[in-house]
Amino acid sequence: MPNDFSELPFLLVRLTHAFRAFADATLMEAGLADSIRPGMGAIYYALLEADGCAVKHLVDTLRIPNGTLTGLLDSMEKSGLIQRLPDPNDGRAWQVFLTPQAKALRPRMQQRHERVLGVLQEGFTAEESLKLREWLSRVLENMGGYVETSRSGVQDSAAIRTDGRKKRPANASALRVRPAR
Repeated sequence: MPNDFSELPFLLVRLTHAFRAFADATLMEAGLADSIRPGMGAIYYALLEADGCAVKHLVDTLRIPNGTLTGLLDSMEKSGLIQRLPDPNDGRAWQVFLTPQAKALRPRMQQRHERVLGVLQEGFTAEESLKLREWLSRVLENMGGYVETSRSGVQDSAAIRTDGRKKRPANASALRVRPAR
């Protein structure tokens, strides 16, 4: 009898592709496709909460690898959505600010976000939505543990939790889920 998880990798790939198409469609529907691309929304909302923060703050908050974040910030800057200025307190760091143009997108961004959540939660009870988030977070933790173990080449017994699951490694940041607000 096949493992109940045997289709999971294929479903995750399909989910990734479907979500990208869904994100593109909802951006188009909201009239944001010329300004915002998938991946930028999380940065936008993080900057609404902490405008003028350091790039490192965004890396830590969003758990996006620095290289990926830099590429998204470059695109946002070229689109006139952000401005990066040297941090007056740290000559090596940059602060990131939303421009007035970006701030003007807030109503459409919020409307789109609510639409996305509505579609994603359709057919789920509140309890099921929370469980799904928990399970997806666990899958991300599992993959992060595997990636870290693969990079080190050694199975570290300290990376195993008392319940037998792998601990989330400190530098598998791309595989972590942002805490719920």
